[in-house]
Amino acid sequence: RVRQSTRPEAALAHLAACADLGVKAVVGTTGFDEAQKAEIAKFAESQGLSCTIGSNLEMGIGTAAMIHLGISTTGMDPKNPRYSTSDALLETALEHARSTLGAETQRIALADLTFRHCEGYYSKSAHACTWPCSITQMDPDDRMDLVYEGIVFWADVVLVATPIRWGAPSALYFKMVERMNCVQNQITLRDRVMIRNKVASFIITGGQDNIQAVAGQMLGFFAEIGCLFPQFPYIAHSRGWSAEDMENNIAYVRKSE
Repeated sequence: RVRQSTRPEAALAHLAACADLGVKAVVGTTGFDEAQKAEIAKFAESQGLSCTIGSNLEMGIGTAAMIHLGISTTGMDPKNPRYSTSDALLETALEHARSTLGAETQRIALADLTFRHCEGYYSKSAHACTWPCSITQMDPDDRMDLVYEGIVFWADVVLVATPIRWGAPSALYFKMVERMNCVQNQITLRDRVMIRNKVASFIITGGQDNIQAVAGQMLGFFAEIGCLFPQFPYIAHSRGWSAEDMENNIAYVRKSE
């Protein structure tokens, strides 16, 4: 997929090149006259491609081309699945992105991945924490590369879902973000920002409270690596510290769907 924002004349040439290569194109160029718009529509029809031309303020024009990455951080055993409130709400959000916004979606469940803990190379020397991560380079079975590729490269929107565990995000969440130190470290060492113009948002659910602290940690980390946030960057649900009735917590979330 290619995105381009240039002049109208150049945009038409870029579209032709993308068609020859079989690459999807998202054109951010403005200033097309009516003849150029007609040429784009005629070109798309000849190539058998769908084509939408609209204002960049029009609902759906921007979101239709976006890729939404959902990351599940719940630690359930994949071989013995059961209902997860954070997973259920994550799938609801991704389905909305697909059906209502026309976006492409991908989902990564950290519980399904084999990946090592951060081994703290940064603690020895800042230059020992490299990009790409040295662990993924050394260990072919380490699948943290899927998370790196999604967040750093191809996702436009990153939606992270976590349960609340003792007033904090899940252990798998922390395992993931500790391994992302190599992304942030590029800013520290090389003034190299790896993540630009990507939106992060969060789903937080649990049988305990401390939602604001969990959200604060997640917002702080993803801000540190360069993500942007929507006006209301997270949704959350908890029955509070004293409830201790997870069956009612699950029932509440199910009814909300």
